[in-house]
Amino acid sequence: MKRGFTLIELLIVLTILSVLTLVAVQSLGPLAEQAHYETTRTTLDRIEEAVMGPENLRQTDGTPIISGFVADVGRLPLVGANPAPGWELQELWNPELGVAFPYAMRYGPDDFLGEDFSHIRIACGWRGPYLRPPSADGLRDGWGKPLAYLLSGEPLTLEVAADLTMEMPSVAEPPRVMPLVTLIGRAIYDDGTPAVGDSEQNLSVKAFLIFPDADNPISLSVLEFEVTEETPDFVFSSVAPGLRAIRVVVRHNEAPYADKTVYRHILRSGISDLQIELGTPPPVVSEEQDDSD
Repeated sequence: MKRGFTLIELLIVLTILSVLTLVAVQSLGPLAEQAHYETTRTTLDRIEEAVMGPENLRQTDGTPIISGFVADVGRLPLVGANPAPGWELQELWNPELGVAFPYAMRYGPDDFLGEDFSHIRIACGWRGPYLRPPSADGLRDGWGKPLAYLLSGEPLTLEVAADLTMEMPSVAEPPRVMPLVTLIGRAIYDDGTPAVGDSEQNLSVKAFLIFPDADNPISLSVLEFEVTEETPDFVFSSVAPGLRAIRVVVRHNEAPYADKTVYRHILRSGISDLQIELGTPPPVVSEEQDDSD
């Protein structure tokens, strides 16, 4: 005759199983929280790479490889006004927003302050998607909460952060800070002296930065800097990293004297020591100008 389990024995077994299940669930809790945190960190890293491109990548000849939304479009992505949560940076993946500035070879304007820039060309434009959101809810942290965005400062900076104070109070995950950069340079003559403007000698020196601008989809945009003895270094702030053109034009007695254009890969760290060699000696001041001094 086979003997079955008594009611008390079944209750004991069920109690033991319940305790074991509770212990297992509690032990898995920290692992689940850690997985949510790792997902959050990965999402932040992917956003930074989509916006600014990977860091420290170079071709076999040492040429920097600069990619990402900023390099192609020439500005930081805009944080949409009152967007649906998770869709604040949809410029990174929404082709309907990028179609107005498609990737193509673009030329400088025919006329900007009396100078012709049509010989300058830069391949630029939207060629995304740079990022694919992990779900139909767009970009969110590992717990499904929207991320926080701040676009401000000088140079202009985009910050993307996740609020981990409740989920992971012991972890301080820093926000991803994506700033535009500063370009500082100097034009020099072949004897090493800096090229600077002097109104008394009727000498003007101007530096121009030529770059893509999504607000001007037809041609490249230009910024000007007047180089003088007081400001011998030209300075451009809030510059988007990527391949850019820098042109220096020297005029003496209103006539062209020197004109030099260089293309430079501006890194995420910016440039603080660019030198443009004009390949000409300093202009000779006329005797009349000498007599007048």
